[in-house]
Amino acid sequence: MKRILFVMGCAVAQASYAQVSDAVSNRLEARALRQDARALARESRAAAPPAAPAVAWDVSIGVAYTDAEDDTKVWNTPFVLKATFNDRIDSLKVTGDGYTRVKAPDGETANGFSDVSLGFAHTFYKKVENQRATKLLGSLGYTIPSHGEVGSSSGKARIGATYLAPLVGAWDGLVTASLSRSSAEPAPGTSRVGRSIFVQAAYSFKDAPGSDVAFQFSRSYRQGVGGSSQATAAYEFPVTSKGENGWIGSLSFTRGLTSGSRDNSIEFDLSLSF
Repeated sequence: MKRILFVMGCAVAQASYAQVSDAVSNRLEARALRQDARALARESRAAAPPAAPAVAWDVSIGVAYTDAEDDTKVWNTPFVLKATFNDRIDSLKVTGDGYTRVKAPDGETANGFSDVSLGFAHTFYKKVENQRATKLLGSLGYTIPSHGEVGSSSGKARIGATYLAPLVGAWDGLVTASLSRSSAEPAPGTSRVGRSIFVQAAYSFKDAPGSDVAFQFSRSYRQGVGGSSQATAAYEFPVTSKGENGWIGSLSFTRGLTSGSRDNSIEFDLSLSF
């Protein structure tokens, strides 16, 4: 009888850990989509320099706080390191949630470094008109699990496509569709493959270069696990007098829209392109 209870306890623990790992990976993926979308919108409105460097670098560091529906509190230090090359057609990036601290509803805490995601993007089509770009990009990526107390236990590969285009007036629109595949052995009735859709509408303030607001919506789904949706509002502004060519600050608020994951997150990031 004790052995049966022990096996049942292990099974419950494994299922619980699988759910946590999936949530960690999904959170990283969603945050990366939001960061990418804001960066692409910013790039689409910036005039290309007369002599683009062989490699253009983008660096972003930040801090994020999440108050989960189940009263879990999470602190993250998200980061992005991106290199764009080949006449701004290709890019490589490293992203992650950085050092993470989780406080459970019962007061227990966990600390450590979260997963790291590697990504490659290629621009298949680009048209610039009136200093605003229309782009079609394809991307590949892989999430490296950090294990530990706050990381996931399995990797995840993904493939996606992004279309960015000017809308009406100072508005730009963006749509990203992606597929992901977990390396973890799925539970019965659960698929390895997840699907997600992401949309963004961004408005640029013409009288304040480097300042804009963005409204974002994301939806992810995996058979056997279900789906989740998030909505985000973000404001970007120049921190230094150089406007778009200096440090850019970004303040965003994200709200979970799905029952069981109606979390509230606030994030501040500093970005620099050089």
